[in-house]
Amino acid sequence: MSNLTGFVGKNDVGKSSVLDALELFFDSSRKIDPNDIRKGSHKAEKVEIACVFSELPPKIVLDDVQETSFQDEYLLDKEGDLTIVKRYADDYKAEVFVYCRHPSNQRCKNLLKEKDSKLRSLIDRLGISCGRKSSNVDMRQAIREHFKSSLEPVDQEVGLKSDMADRLLKYLPCYYLFKADRDNNEDDAVVRKPINNVVHDVIKGGGLENQLNELALRVLDTLTGLMECALSKMREFDICVAESLKPDIPDVSRLKWADIFKDVTLIGDDGIPIEKRGSGIRRLVLLSFLRAQTEQLNGRSNGLIYAIEEPETSQHYENQKMVLQLLHGLAEKGMAQVIVTTHSSTVAKELGLDNIRIVEKTNGNTKIKQVDKRFSDQLKGSLNFISFRVFGESLVEYHNELYGFIEAEGLGSSCRDECKKQYGEKEWKRMKNGLLVTERNSLCYYVRNSIHHPENDLNEKLKADDIIRSIQFMEAFIKRHAKELSQKGAS
Repeated sequence: MSNLTGFVGKNDVGKSSVLDALELFFDSSRKIDPNDIRKGSHKAEKVEIACVFSELPPKIVLDDVQETSFQDEYLLDKEGDLTIVKRYADDYKAEVFVYCRHPSNQRCKNLLKEKDSKLRSLIDRLGISCGRKSSNVDMRQAIREHFKSSLEPVDQEVGLKSDMADRLLKYLPCYYLFKADRDNNEDDAVVRKPINNVVHDVIKGGGLENQLNELALRVLDTLTGLMECALSKMREFDICVAESLKPDIPDVSRLKWADIFKDVTLIGDDGIPIEKRGSGIRRLVLLSFLRAQTEQLNGRSNGLIYAIEEPETSQHYENQKMVLQLLHGLAEKGMAQVIVTTHSSTVAKELGLDNIRIVEKTNGNTKIKQVDKRFSDQLKGSLNFISFRVFGESLVEYHNELYGFIEAEGLGSSCRDECKKQYGEKEWKRMKNGLLVTERNSLCYYVRNSIHHPENDLNEKLKADDIIRSIQFMEAFIKRHAKELSQKGAS
């Protein structure tokens, strides 16, 4: 499965909603907004967002410190993946569930929601042997081992205690949403976060935190002594007031050293800060920060997901291609998972056929589907049909492609005959040996000749509607004759 996915579709079909839903899923501090709920839904209707994760750590901590694994806790689905569901009810707060193959045995199905006292009571009541009753992990394993012949795992939702759910969510990748209509200046949270991460890594990883804390303790000791001395002097004036006062000095562990560098920014040789530069440059700077962060993390995180709306926005054609190449590189090296939305056929073609997902809305319902692989394979993986169907572009190129393919497969005559039956005959006039010749043929033939002979002014001007109707007919023709075409390809 590719780490690069591109959502293509018309305006307001739901592409951005997918990215917004993912941000809501990954950001546990966010509550769902009433306006996030689909219009027309009943107020009591629950909203669910589910994500599936395949690259999982071998060990996890769900209780205080004791390690366990997703396998040992029966939290994986039948594919061996982790499926987490966030459900938002009337109060718009998220409940966390895991959809997995979990024991259906009544004594074992709710162990992850039980407190240690309940687990210990069950072990004592059933006389189950357990090495450490101080460990919830060991007690759950002992209970499951006791019932191992009748666990009967089935597909089901498993609820978690709130603290356990919080620990589970810490294993999720970091998700950064790069919206098309954001300011993208150095105060942007997505820009600030990479800078803050760099500062944090320098302080933590460079061993500077201990030195800074030692310095802080020296300052605090001096400050404490000075404040105590001031209070003793205060007692000489008013002992009651003095006794009511005491030093309030922050603990060193609460000091945020990274905040000292919160004003670090980028500025050009001409002294112009980034927020005053063009929007295209600001977007490129932000992408560069994301790439730099990816390289610096170098596998030290749970994974990174970059969701980028319309990478073509405010970019020159050459920059569009360069941006896509860079995103391809991040994905192919496994450094990050990249999701983009686009309104550009140029970007869609750069994404590649396997990475495209078409977003469509029919009767108010949004559907996401993959490209028709059989059809695209017949056209040698061309993306002109994506440009045509989604963006209404590449009419001439796509018509030439379809017409040429059908001719090359030896079905040109059949195609023209079927087209005449459906649309009737069209006249095509041309000069031959100084004489006017009128041919009566199909719409496909007429459009093809109009495209290839623009110098011929004997016929009425070609209309876009004629090209579209001809394309749609040839698409349907290829699908009707798919079996015949595949046999030709095999031979």
